Amino acid sequence: MEPALDDATFEVIRNQPRDITDTVVIKTFARTNLIPRKFQVQFALGVDAGRDVLCVAGTGSGKSLAFALIHFFRDNIQTWIVSPLNVIEHQMAADYCNYGLRAVAVNASTLTPELIKDIASDKYDIVTSSPEAYRDSNKLRKVILSPDLAHKRHVTIVDEAHCITTWGSTGFRKDFERIGDMRIKMPNQEAPMCAATATLLEKIKDGVVQSLHMKTDRLDINLGRWRPSLRFGIRIMNGGMNSYSQVCGHFDTSVALEDTSQAMIFVEAAKITHFIARELRLHYKLSGDDASDLICAYHANMDEPTKRRIVRRFKAGKVIILITTEALTMGADFPFVLRLFNFTHPMILEIWFQRAGRGARQAGLVCVSIILVTKYAVQTATALSKSAGIEVDPAILSTKAEPEDLELAEAPSADSPVENTHKSKNSKSPRSMSLEIAEYIVAGVAGQCLTEVIDKYFDNPAHTSCYDIGGCEGCIRRRQHEEPDTHLGQRQEN
Repeated sequence: MEPALDDATFEVIRNQPRDITDTVVIKTFARTNLIPRKFQVQFALGVDAGRDVLCVAGTGSGKSLAFALIHFFRDNIQTWIVSPLNVIEHQMAADYCNYGLRAVAVNASTLTPELIKDIASDKYDIVTSSPEAYRDSNKLRKVILSPDLAHKRHVTIVDEAHCITTWGSTGFRKDFERIGDMRIKMPNQEAPMCAATATLLEKIKDGVVQSLHMKTDRLDINLGRWRPSLRFGIRIMNGGMNSYSQVCGHFDTSVALEDTSQAMIFVEAAKITHFIARELRLHYKLSGDDASDLICAYHANMDEPTKRRIVRRFKAGKVIILITTEALTMGADFPFVLRLFNFTHPMILEIWFQRAGRGARQAGLVCVSIILVTKYAVQTATALSKSAGIEVDPAILSTKAEPEDLELAEAPSADSPVENTHKSKNSKSPRSMSLEIAEYIVAGVAGQCLTEVIDKYFDNPAHTSCYDIGGCEGCIRRRQHEEPDTHLGQRQEN
C-alpha cells in the first residue's frame, strides 16, 4: 500500500510552498509521526470537498486514521463515527486523543447528561458511538440536530459499514439500517455521509449506498480485500459440531504455551468459547490462575470491565489464546496474532474475512488463518455449489456427515447460538451457509486456490500472485509439488 509521498519527496517539500495534498501529508506527519497512505489522503480530500466517500480497505490498512485526517488541516469540523462495538469506539477515541484531537466514545458505559452537555458545548472534535446512541433522541440525536453545533461542518462516518446490511437488514440491530435517515434531518443535508469497511460484496454495497442515501457523485475507494500477510486454509474435523477437542490438534504442547505465538479462535456461540477454553486448558494441563490467565474466553454476555481487562491483557501479550465470538471481530487491533481459527464455518464470507483480518496486523508478520469445518459442512457446501453450477472436485463428493451432525440438522433449532448474528430471515439452522462460503469451503477442501474465490466475490484490484507468495494451503501444496522447497511448507505452520 503506497504512501501519499515517498520519503525523498517528503523531505524535499516539507519546508517549501505546497499544494493541498502536500499540506495534508505534512500536517498529518506533524501530528502522528506517520506519512499517510494515498487512500487516506484521498478520503480526507473527498470529505473536504463535501463528497460522500465509500471506502473498502483491508483490515489493518489504516481506515481509522483516514477518518481523522481532515482535522489536521481544517478547523470547524465535527466528525461523528458510528461503530458496531464498544471496544472499537474506545480504541479510536484513545488514538485520536493521542494525535492531539478532542475525542470521546459515547456508549452505555460512558453516557452521562454531563457528557452530552459537553458535546453540545463543542468540547469534542470527534465523537465515536454506537448506531443506537447516534440515533437516540435522548443521547446524540438531539445534539447532532440542534443549532448548538450548526456552525460546524458535520461529517458522519459509518465504520464497519457492511453491518448496515448484514446486521441491520436481517433484524439484528435495526438502527444500523436507519443511520442514513438522519441525513434529511441535519441542519446541512449536504454534509458528507461516509462508509468504510474491509469487506463489501456488490450486493452488500448496494444496500449500504441505498441505506445511507449516498449521492451519485460519491468518491469510491477500493483497495480490495487482498492481504499478502494472511495464509488461508480449510481443515476437515474428525467429528461433528460438538467436537471441541478437535481444536487442540493445532496446538503443540511440546512448547510451553507462554513461548508460543498468540492465537485467536472464533466461534458462533457464546457458550462454545467456554467449552473450547476448557479443552485447551486440559490439553496444556493448566489449572488455577495459569489456566484463566493464558487461555481466555470472550463474548458479549460478559460485563464491560471483564471484557476490557481481557482485551487489555491480550493486547499486552499476556493472554496467549483468546476464544471469542463476533463480539471481538471488527476493528480491534492486536498486532501479534499469528494463528487464527474459526471453529465451524461462519454463514457468510464477509464475516470470515473480518475475523481473519485480526491476524498479522504488524508489518512483516504472517498469520495462518484456518476454518475448521465438519464433514456435514463439506457435504452441504458441495450440494449448494453443485446446485449453483459450480464445478466440484469429484474427490470430495464422497465426504459423509457425522451421525451427530445429521441429528442436529434434523432437530428443532431452539438451541441456536447466543450470538449468531448473521442468520438470514429464512435461515432455519445456525449451520446455514451462503453460496460464497460454500464455494470457499469446496475450493479449500479440494486444494484449489482460495484467493481466486476471494477475488471473485470481492472485486479485488490486481495483486501479487497467491501462488508466488504461498497465500493459501492449496497454492503452497502446488508449489511444493512443482518446485520443491524445503522452507515453503514452514510458511503455513509458523
